Amino acid sequence: MVSFHAFGQGTSTQTTMDLLKQLQSSDFQKRDKAFEILSRNPAVFRTLATSAALVDVLIRENEEIESAHGASGGAAGMPGKYGEGYSEYYAQVLGAVDQIGDKRNPKLVAALANGSYNGDSEFIKKLAEGTRHGSLTCNS
Repeated sequence: MVSFHAFGQGTSTQTTMDLLKQLQSSDFQKRDKAFEILSRNPAVFRTLATSAALVDVLIRENEEIESAHGASGGAAGMPGKYGEGYSEYYAQVLGAVDQIGDKRNPKLVAALANGSYNGDSEFIKKLAEGTRHGSLTCNS
């Protein structure tokens, strides 16, 4: 169940549902802004609906990163496409999914595992450790 919280932004008011829909936008700026607004309200940010939407956003971003990387032959990434702000946005989405998501959800674990990170990342070491000890499940 999604509750309808209203978020004031200038002269317009956006509901949680509006913001969750904007997370699905093809426009990176809309996704980034919706994420920013949602993240400012912990009560909404930690709902099951928001958590599920964030997993879907992370999957989308992972696919876009892979596509951009492949299309450029590995020479360019998302900052070249969207600017440096994209890296910060992506890191925040990845961190949010890691923090608020249910690690028993194979879709979530697969999204985290397929994320973009440095090879020496503490995040991925922690994820691998959890998977090895059976506290996480990954069926991608």
